[in-house]
Amino acid sequence: GKPSIYKSSAVYDPRQRPWWRSAEEADGSIGWTTMHELSRKREGEEVHGFSVVRAYYHDGKPEMVAGATLSIAHITDILMRRVTLAAAHRPPDSESCIFIIDDFGRMIASSTGSGDVLCQEASCEGRQLMWHNTSSTLIKDSVASLLQRFPKGLAYVNTSDVNINKTSRYIYSHFRLKSGTTGLDKEQYQSVPDHLASDLRWIIVRAQPISTYKKQIDVEESHAEERRRAALDDLKDALDHKELVTLVLCGCFLVVGAFGLGFISWLVSRRLNRIAREMDHVARLDFDSWNRGQNSHEEVASYPSNATAHKGSPSTHASRIHEIADISKAFQNMKAGLQSFARYMDPYIVQVLVQSGQRAKLGVAKANATVFFSDIANFTSMAEVLEPSVLAGLLGEYLEEMSDIIMEHNGIVGEFIGDEIMAWWNVPWDLGSRHTVMALTAALDQQQRLGRLRQKWSDAGLPEVRARMGLVSGSVLAGNIGSQSRMKYGLVGDSVNLASRLEQLCKRYDVAVLVDSRTCDEEGVRDTFFLRVVDLVTVKGRQEATELCELVACKGQVRGTPLLDMYSDYCSKFAAIHQLYRSRDFQGALEALDAYQQLWPRDKPAQMLRERCTAYVNSPPGSDWSAVEQLLEK
Repeated sequence: GKPSIYKSSAVYDPRQRPWWRSAEEADGSIGWTTMHELSRKREGEEVHGFSVVRAYYHDGKPEMVAGATLSIAHITDILMRRVTLAAAHRPPDSESCIFIIDDFGRMIASSTGSGDVLCQEASCEGRQLMWHNTSSTLIKDSVASLLQRFPKGLAYVNTSDVNINKTSRYIYSHFRLKSGTTGLDKEQYQSVPDHLASDLRWIIVRAQPISTYKKQIDVEESHAEERRRAALDDLKDALDHKELVTLVLCGCFLVVGAFGLGFISWLVSRRLNRIAREMDHVARLDFDSWNRGQNSHEEVASYPSNATAHKGSPSTHASRIHEIADISKAFQNMKAGLQSFARYMDPYIVQVLVQSGQRAKLGVAKANATVFFSDIANFTSMAEVLEPSVLAGLLGEYLEEMSDIIMEHNGIVGEFIGDEIMAWWNVPWDLGSRHTVMALTAALDQQQRLGRLRQKWSDAGLPEVRARMGLVSGSVLAGNIGSQSRMKYGLVGDSVNLASRLEQLCKRYDVAVLVDSRTCDEEGVRDTFFLRVVDLVTVKGRQEATELCELVACKGQVRGTPLLDMYSDYCSKFAAIHQLYRSRDFQGALEALDAYQQLWPRDKPAQMLRERCTAYVNSPPGSDWSAVEQLLEK
């Protein structure tokens, strides 16, 4: 509302008020008064409350005190409304309460009314009640439960906690609220006189009966018990049926087994041996030997009497137990072999190849994907000064950490080319329309993880490691590439080439991650990330102009912090400067760059744009001028 002016003929000296003294004692910091009677009364009644104040000094003396006052009645109204809101989804709850006490056990406010906060008797009117002097049994039980868990006193109550008391059948929860800057620890605070306790140390306590929640729990337990009993009945019926079937089958086997045991034993033995050899070939990925083995097995199957020619051979007279052991061993070899194979190729691609049940063949198909390239800046110089073992350890840790992050975000690690990583999203599996958001999130997570690794390596005396990354979302050709004898799963196409170019252009513009404008327009990208326009160029090997954008940060990670406005200005202001440049307003762009570089003086894209604008101001371009920068190098 609007401010009100009150005039009075009464003598009023603010320096005699408790809030002025508390401000002086806080010595320039924020201070809280103890409860005191307010100078302004409401409808003729005394009003009590607390004040938060801060003194402003001039020449060592307090010149002004600013502050605000909370009345006991106002806090009580808030607590009473809070109980109502908290129970809005349940029937009216008159057995719950919320109240506030300080470290000395004095009542501050209560949803049960001001009668449990201030003494209402004529002999003690306005005096603040201790918790054990209130009329509410619920308040007394709540504080008693709190003191059982913190026997040293209320000053030792931690930030927040929840306690279920099965005896009283209540749930007690509390939250610690502190303000002020006395700088005292807990034991000092306990010994401070009341008039010097200028900071606020309150405990908000809530008490609710367990029965509020237990009814629904009982219903769920009843339903669960009914489902358990039904499942047990179904299981018993199934077991009875299986038992009957088993008895019938056993009888049949006993009758037939005496006549067919010899034939079955030979047939099973032959089959198990064949499976064991085939599984061993699969484990070693020796498909040629596997095929030769299949042909030889077929020949042996045509001449069952051939087994006698190898009399004495362990495989011919092996027992059934031994054959099963061979199968187990061969299977383990297969498992180890496939695991080793997965280390040379992304495990998801290995899974596709194994589950397809078909031979791999050359061929590609058109797909929409987000392609990622990254490499380590100045890696060649780093390799010249580090010992090979040290370099291998650093590179191995880097590649492992980065590839783990890519796979955590559903990406496919295609290959490592020295220190370079190629990865992609949305092939061979469709990840939906937000696969580009997954890829950009993975890029930012890699940069953050690399920052922590960089500090670790720096402490070990290793060179600074920084990575450049380029991402492009677009159409690619995905599939098996190579020859009939040697092939790999990979991507080709203009988007792949452009992503590689963007990774290399990070060095030119001194940025960590570059994307193109088409990638920025993918679903969810602009809503999720801060993106800054860097330049408009044609990269080597392409005729089409490409707008380069820097991936700055994830909006969700900085929401509610000062960084949100800073990143917003960092991106929007430079975009406006580029718009002036592209519309040939070079002088206006220079003036805007003056303000921009006051905030970010080392920004290289801004420096490069300034050089161009200065050149065009001194020597204006012709009418056929284009804002597109022609890049002649990769």
